[in-house]
Amino acid sequence: MAAAGVVGVLAIGAAAFGISTAGDTGGADTPEAAVQTFLEAVDGEDAIGLLESVDPGERESLRRALDGTIDTTERAEITDDIDLDDIQGLDMTVADVDTTVQRFTDDMAGVDLTAGTVKANVAMNDLPFGKTVRDVLGDSTEDPDPASIDLRGVRVMTVRVDGSWYVSAAYTGAEALRRSIDPEPPLPDLGADVDPSGAATPEIAVQELAAAFNRGDVGAMIDLTSPARAAVLHDYRSMLVEQADMGPDGAKFSDLETEARSVRDDEATVRVTAFTLRTGDGAERYEYSLRDGCLRVTTEFQSVIETEDGEEQVVPDTRTADSCDPGETPDTFLYFSFGLFDMGGTGLTFDVVREGGRWFVDPLSSLATTVVNGLERTPLERLKQTAQAFAGADWLFYSDEFWEQCGIEKPGSDIGREDGLAAVDKCMAKFRKFDLYEEESSTATTEAGPN
Repeated sequence: MAAAGVVGVLAIGAAAFGISTAGDTGGADTPEAAVQTFLEAVDGEDAIGLLESVDPGERESLRRALDGTIDTTERAEITDDIDLDDIQGLDMTVADVDTTVQRFTDDMAGVDLTAGTVKANVAMNDLPFGKTVRDVLGDSTEDPDPASIDLRGVRVMTVRVDGSWYVSAAYTGAEALRRSIDPEPPLPDLGADVDPSGAATPEIAVQELAAAFNRGDVGAMIDLTSPARAAVLHDYRSMLVEQADMGPDGAKFSDLETEARSVRDDEATVRVTAFTLRTGDGAERYEYSLRDGCLRVTTEFQSVIETEDGEEQVVPDTRTADSCDPGETPDTFLYFSFGLFDMGGTGLTFDVVREGGRWFVDPLSSLATTVVNGLERTPLERLKQTAQAFAGADWLFYSDEFWEQCGIEKPGSDIGREDGLAAVDKCMAKFRKFDLYEEESSTATTEAGPN
């Protein structure tokens, strides 16, 4: 749990604090100093210092994604005037840290934390939320209990880039995963030379990645990622292949159409202009279909409805959501994965690079590009409603069908939290909805929440 907590701090810190005002300076003379710099930035809520302590290769993609995120949340009034020098409402304290160092290569080392704690206090009323969220939270929101992470046993991975040492969130996460497995796999040969297959063209790289996904071939997927920019995947390839579970639901891509754009000497962008993704089996099945700039999601499931005479009746049900329908509400927006499937219809976007004459996908940069594209094109009103739902306006998560079937008018986002939750309780008293899962000879039912 401690390792997961520190990985969370790394990811959240780089995310919440990583804004374009950070420069390209930073780095430390030793692995220990790199971790100390990172923890000092956490302790001081120093946004700029924290970002500068992260591996520059990871920092660039995080910065690009988060520039777009902050810009969008500011425009949607979800956040308001975040002060990077002192994040309002957040008080972090790092204390009593001791470390030892294990050198794995000339350019990679693990810093093992043998003692130390990170404590966090949050003042909800001081957090830099904008009007969209404040309208739901009100002015007297109760603060969460202080959080504390014991750092003992955590390994923070560091890398040397151009002579300076930085914290690597990617390698720290990979090491946390390796050390959490029982029995623990051996440490891989970090930094070893690899000769992955790649592809002849940018579009073929993306198409072969989808084909490998359909086969559940994690090794082939890794072989299509950049050896330079996704080195962590290649270093931990054996472990990831062994631990991978693509799931029993038969997720498959089909009808994939791609278009290469911005092809330069050694870089290209490939946009997925159309696809169908089918997943799920048994009682629940999902189909995601991107066509003509619109993402349509179809969900097939089973419901249990209580009839007037008190009997339970199992009925098949289908729900659809369309990103091009301006009337879609936050519950259907959740199907679109918050920008991973671009709400503007530009689809998934992959950044592809040429190394050694072959083309490879850059996964982190691709994720950043897709998120930015999606958020930029998502209607602000939809973002506002979704933020309000997560801020406590839970009733916004429930579909129009939910309210129609129980005969209660769906509350708007401007209703008070107490009245909104009372409406949900009233509706649930009239209508119950269950997910059904067949398990050999018995049938289990679990109460369904929103969606």
